[in-house]
Amino acid sequence: MKSEFKYPLRRYAGILIDLCFDYYLSKNWEAFSSLSLTAFASEILVQLEKNQSLLSCKAYEMNVYLRKYNLLENFINWEQVLMSAYSTGKRLKVEHLFVDIERTLDPLDSKLETTFMAFYPELIERSSNFLLQQAYIRST
Repeated sequence: MKSEFKYPLRRYAGILIDLCFDYYLSKNWEAFSSLSLTAFASEILVQLEKNQSLLSCKAYEMNVYLRKYNLLENFINWEQVLMSAYSTGKRLKVEHLFVDIERTLDPLDSKLETTFMAFYPELIERSSNFLLQQAYIRST
């Protein structure tokens, strides 16, 4: 997928793909969870609050950002991907590359979503297998 991004954005393709995948997960949430996206987001924020003392400085900052912008739920909107990409560009001091990011991402939308829908179930399966294996290893 990274090869779909032209220079100089190819360097940031991983970040852009990740942002798009967040959107596709939100958009297709019901395919992966019986819990609503709203309930999931609320539970995550509760757990982060309960375990705030365990968060690194960066994780704490992200927690504040998640709450302030309701990111866990707002990624259901494509505009959030575009705004987050621009914000990321500002943090990396390359915001000029992300000003018209929709010109790059919009044509790739269906291809990226197809890739996500193939990738994510495999990720779930491999993660589940890994966790099962770890539980077995710990108990023996």
